Amino acid sequence: MAEKIKAVNTIVNEGGRLIGYNTDWRGALESLEEKVDLKGKRVLLLGAGGAARAIGFGLKEKGSQVIISNRSPDQANELAKDFGFVYRRLSSFGEPEWEVIINATSVGMFPHLTESPLPKSHLKEGMVVMDIVYRPLRTKLLQEAEEQGCRTINGLEMLARQGVAQFEIWTGMRPAIDAIKKDLHQALGVEIEQERRDD
Repeated sequence: MAEKIKAVNTIVNEGGRLIGYNTDWRGALESLEEKVDLKGKRVLLLGAGGAARAIGFGLKEKGSQVIISNRSPDQANELAKDFGFVYRRLSSFGEPEWEVIINATSVGMFPHLTESPLPKSHLKEGMVVMDIVYRPLRTKLLQEAEEQGCRTINGLEMLARQGVAQFEIWTGMRPAIDAIKKDLHQALGVEIEQERRDD
């Protein structure tokens, strides 16, 4: 799977051989499937980097209809070609035609709290909107999505679930997701507070 995704985030020494895995796609899918059945759903995926490729792989496995949009057309076209998706420029969109939106870019990450990868007009009631950014947990995109009546998923959900998958690969044991999320909440809170002091 990591070979198809072209990105590795977990390495295991198996009998002297280093084997690479990718758990981002599992973290993303488990988070999304808490809110929506992805089969046949129209999904707008923003981004074409490593995280977007991992999420795109998972969406393809689930049979979603995916539109890719990214600032770099070459990277987006490569991802679209690899997974059989459609690439479109964000500026070409008219009335929203998707049911799920996933931001797999860094737009909106601390300290750029006023930025969003998508105009508010592209958000409609009933959509599921996921942002993989977790600093802050409530990005501008998610704030505006909530205002428009969307169901939202913050970046901590994917971070925690991909971490659980990593731990399971390394140890064969699956930790409780609630405990992982609690620890991450605490760690991220301390980190962001320190950054604010440094500013």
